[in-house]
Amino acid sequence: MTPEEEEMAPQCAHCHCRILGHGVESADAVFCCAHCARQAGHAELADRA
Repeated sequence: MTPEEEEMAPQCAHCHCRILGHGVESADAVFCCAHCARQAGHAELADRA
């Protein structure tokens, strides 16, 4: 993937799926959902659904 394509659809830092739409961001990573963020040790992140 080119850097431009990666920016448009980044990969989840935990499960490595492509994130289409809004992901969950921490200071150093992007996740597809709060569950993946928690599994990766970022307990402070939560979904807003």
